[in-house]
Amino acid sequence: MTATPPIELARRLARLSAALAAAAAAGDLDDVERLLAARAAALAERAAATPPGPAEAAELAGLGRAIEDADRRTRASLEAVVANLRGELARLGLGARAARAYLAADPVAPGWIDRRD
Repeated sequence: MTATPPIELARRLARLSAALAAAAAAGDLDDVERLLAARAAALAERAAATPPGPAEAAELAGLGRAIEDADRRTRASLEAVVANLRGELARLGLGARAARAYLAADPVAPGWIDRRD
């Protein structure tokens, strides 16, 4: 099996990072999960690959900037999702507290008669 050239691995990582940012911005968390796994596999393959040559340095620098930009967008999108979820959880908690206010203070058991009227 021939090893993938480092520049090809970097290009694949840049494509996966851009797709990950787009999926996170769209809120498609299933796709985000799949792309994170693919990106982790690409990073593991890159860690085992041979170092790139000096001729690839300029393209690698550009790819590195593209990956950093995609990672920033992904992080911002996922932080927005988490912030929205926190708000939804807070509303659920408020609703649960409001519902609990209408529960009887004493548990209702068989034979219980309400004599508070």
